[in-house]
Parts: sequence; C-alpha cells; structure tokens
Amino acid sequence: MQNQLENKVCAGFFVRFAAFAIDSIIAAFIVGMVKLPFSIAAAGGVDLLKANFIFDYNFLDVLGYIGISAYFVLLTYFAHSTPGKMMFRLEVVTSKEEWTFLNVLYRETVGRFLSSLLCIGYFAVLVQKDKQGFHDMLCDTYVVYRNMETVSAKPMHSVIPAPAGTVGMAVPSSFVNETQRVVEPVPQMPVNETSEVEPVPQMLVNEKSEVQPLSAEQAGQAYQAPIYHQTSAFQVTESHPVQAEPGEERISADGSDIGKEE
Repeated sequence: MQNQLENKVCAGFFVRFAAFAIDSIIAAFIVGMVKLPFSIAAAGGVDLLKANFIFDYNFLDVLGYIGISAYFVLLTYFAHSTPGKMMFRLEVVTSKEEWTFLNVLYRETVGRFLSSLLCIGYFAVLVQKDKQGFHDMLCDTYVVYRNMETVSAKPMHSVIPAPAGTVGMAVPSSFVNETQRVVEPVPQMPVNETSEVEPVPQMLVNEKSEVQPLSAEQAGQAYQAPIYHQTSAFQVTESHPVQAEPGEERISADGSDIGKEE
C-alpha cells in the first residue's frame, strides 16, 4: 500500500502522547481480560504460570507483552491508525513505496523499545522537523493528520507596471500569466486618419468697414444733456429741451435768464 507524504501535516508531541495514553488504557484493558483466566489459574496453584519463561519474565508477562504489541501492530498495519489516533484524526504513513507487515512489526516492537529508553526517542518528536521519534526514524514512518494538507499561501494581488513600450495603466499581477509573467498591452482605439478636426469658424470682419469719427456739431446734436426743473418742493422731473420761438426768452434750469431767441 502506498501513502503519499506530500503536503501532509505532521502531528506534534502532545497530541501523539494523548493518543498513546488512550491506546495504552484500551490495550491494557483488553490484555487484562485475556490474562484474567490465567491469573486465576496461577493464583489457584498452577506453578507453571508463575515460573520464569523467558529470562526473568513468566508466562503472564510474556502474554501481556504479546497482547499489547499485537494491538499496535495489527491496527497500525491494517488501519494505519489506532483508536487513540482515530480520536485525533491521526494516521501512520511512510514515504516508501511499500507498506509491509515486517516494517510495522519492527516499528512497534524494537523501535518502541529503543524509544522507551529514558524516553529520549519519544522526546525527539519535540525537536525533529518532521516530528519523528526514534521508532519513526528506524522505519521511515510519519504520524500525520488525516484529511489535512498544507496549503501554500498565495501572494496578494500586487500592482505591477506595464513593460516599456506598452500603452495602458498598471494591472494587478493576478491577471498576469504566472508562467510567462507577460503583460499584454491595452489595445488602442482606432483613429480614422482621414478624419480631421475642423477649426471653429471665426467671425468675418469687413476690412472695408471703418468707424467714422463724429464731428463736434454731430456730437452735440446726438446728445443733449437733460434739463431738470423743480415743480414742487419734493419732486424733480426730467424735461427735454424745448426750442423757444423767436422773440421768446429762454430760462436755464437754475432760473437765470439766457436771453431771447433771435
């Protein structure tokens, strides 16, 4: 079975420790149920069950170790996980092309034994880049989150200027082809070469028309100052000059006698 490690998120020390604690409780309960009849028999006087079987370990000790190892080996090989890991959505994967039973057996037995020496192999998860313990390094395995992948952050939309020789405003980089990074120039509006802007027509001035100056007599006839006379103490009216008949006297606005009209 092949598992891809690319873009996987590795689990840290504390979440793996919590999963291992849960699995240890479950495995201890299962093995205790299996050992219960043998323990009763050993307590009833069966000395064979109390005798040393391998080194200083008796039959019950060996049975307990085999039961706990089988719990981790079988579940890890077939399900890539254990009940404790499933609670935290964790799984065990490898970067190798093959997922073999022998590799898993070596990891869960010899590898865990080496990691349990002063717990140094387990604490290595805290400092390792890929969060591997000694048993993971020996078998090239990784504990990762299930259905979780790393996503590379995309750059924010940045505005880049158009290359020299192109016409148009600056465009966002998201509109630029990521492989070529070429900005296409903005097309120009077609202009009709024959169309010309006609000048605004100016007012024609007759060069022959000239303003003739007025003579003094024409200026006096064209304009005569109005004469005001007082009709009452509160009203001043405007009157126009009246041509006096011959022999009559003309009086100015201030009442002074001008003289007779000849």
